[in-house]
Amino acid sequence: MGVYVMAADGSALRQLTHLGYESIAGWSQDGNLVYYAIPSASEEGFELMTVDVNSGTTQDVFLLNNSSLKAPIPTISPDGKWVAYRDRNMKSVYIKSMDGNTVRLLLDQPGNALSGIVWGKDSNLLGVGVMTEQNQDGEIVILAPDSCETYRIPGLSGQLDGIVIP
Repeated sequence: MGVYVMAADGSALRQLTHLGYESIAGWSQDGNLVYYAIPSASEEGFELMTVDVNSGTTQDVFLLNNSSLKAPIPTISPDGKWVAYRDRNMKSVYIKSMDGNTVRLLLDQPGNALSGIVWGKDSNLLGVGVMTEQNQDGEIVILAPDSCETYRIPGLSGQLDGIVIP
């Protein structure tokens, strides 16, 4: 399988990676890099990587500390400053600065598992789908990473694919 890119009209299909188990994390702000994660050789989590869409050059970024060995669901913030991901037991969320210097546990085991992680458009909010004993479909939790404020959205359930707050 691998990672492919193409023009918006469906033309110019190109394969950028050939591994088949990449977890797409997002794009760089300038649109030149695709971020993806692969299992690290050390089995200590997933390694965040980039591939340049113009040259095809890949580069290691850093290890996603304590990340899920199965599916970390990595996602790059729209401002390009953070990557959020699911932890080893798939119940907590970490964020790591893109310079690799700061790692923070942002949400610590709010339920049985996490089903999705998405950033808000301005990178000030992070949405997380949380599966609990009471709601296996998943509850929605919104976090403000800067202040660590957490909001559980009542009456809303399912897998979270995006956040739009006018």
